[in-house]
Amino acid sequence: MLFTLDLEGEGIAFRLQKDGSWRETRRDEGLRDDDYTSEDTDEITRLSRDKKAREIGGVVYDVDPREWPTKREQLHHASYVFRDRWPSEPTLEQLRQTIKDGDDTLYNLLVLNVDGQFELRQAPPFNQLANDPSIVVRHEITIAGNGYVGPEASRDTEFVQGEFAASLEYWRDHLETHKTQEFCEQHSGATLAELQAQVKALKARWKSDY
Repeated sequence: MLFTLDLEGEGIAFRLQKDGSWRETRRDEGLRDDDYTSEDTDEITRLSRDKKAREIGGVVYDVDPREWPTKREQLHHASYVFRDRWPSEPTLEQLRQTIKDGDDTLYNLLVLNVDGQFELRQAPPFNQLANDPSIVVRHEITIAGNGYVGPEASRDTEFVQGEFAASLEYWRDHLETHKTQEFCEQHSGATLAELQAQVKALKARWKSDY
């Protein structure tokens, strides 16, 4: 997998180039030869920590990794992932086991990563403003002691299937757009069977990104 480093704002986006410049992009644009890429998500996160103004195309943009942009002249870091092979797909069983193994004494958030695996990450140290391209989608933080993780939660079939369907909808979109780090605000309106069929159709016509 290759990860890009992007800057996005209100109606505008740029991608870092190998020579250090930035080119304007569409948000769903594919990979070009001159785009800077890295196989290391930690490297992308490190490069996204700079807080400084950048002049791109004659316009000075404020880039602050500690805040969401609220004006056109403000940008935040983002990342896209490109693959040379079809990824492992999320499974309901792995999600159930992840929830079962969770520690309900901690503040947790459920994450689906770019390898198609579910994880529970703790907050803190999780920082929702950090540019971490290993994440496809994250769910809301669950308060310690509320029973959203642990053996009992894993036996709640309706809850687990709902979390899985919601994640699979973002996974489907991720496979189409290459976008990372989405936030799941609500459960999917599609059925699990519909979402699985859509992912299967994407796989049938998938081609390597590079």
